[in-house]
Amino acid sequence: MQDGSFRREFVDGCWISNTTVIEYSEMLDYYLSHCHFFCPNVIKNFKQNGRLLNTIVLPKTEKIFFPILRDRHWMLLVIDVKKKCFLWLDSMRCEREKKYSEDFAHFLNHEFVFKILREQNEWPIKYPENTPIQENGNDCGVYMMAFMISLAVGDKLPQLSQAQAQRMRRTICLELKKRDIIPQCPLVDYKFLCIQERKKNEALNEKLRKESSAALNDEEVFIVSERQKHVKWADQVVERGKDN
Repeated sequence: MQDGSFRREFVDGCWISNTTVIEYSEMLDYYLSHCHFFCPNVIKNFKQNGRLLNTIVLPKTEKIFFPILRDRHWMLLVIDVKKKCFLWLDSMRCEREKKYSEDFAHFLNHEFVFKILREQNEWPIKYPENTPIQENGNDCGVYMMAFMISLAVGDKLPQLSQAQAQRMRRTICLELKKRDIIPQCPLVDYKFLCIQERKKNEALNEKLRKESSAALNDEEVFIVSERQKHVKWADQVVERGKDN
């Protein structure tokens, strides 16, 4: 995304584009290994190609996120694998979209719950009554991305006021500029993120160790993580937690 358009998009009241949601989904997918984030542009292809669901890594994936754009309105469908249900989150609670949500859940039941998980019963779709409602016509993308990060690191929806939505918009802008989840975001438990980041580093080091051992006939090698900057980031988060 070019700098000029990037800045314009994060002015309060501006509509969030498909490109921004894709970048945010990719960033969360990179940092949160226990979740899987699909980009909105793949949703339209599911009924033609259900094999896209095979990209989900099981059994470590706990939640799967589908950002959905219809008629310039952002909504979110979440598969909660642990609780065996679907969540439909719409900051405008559009009644006309209920049929679409039911059809999508029906499709996912057949293609994911039955075929991939080998479950016998359909999972229900839930419409949380405490879903916050946006106060204008352009903040749906901000609310949807707030739902994504909140449910990715916990089970509670954010209760956003208009002022909080404005701050969230700026936080997302900064995160995407840095390509990093930043500690100033009020919705995120950073101790949780720190644990997730260390787990990813440990898994990467173990993979590198095995590959090096096989290549060098089990000769001892010193494994240097390719993600030192993220370990440093995690350590900084821990230090901030100690200071608070």
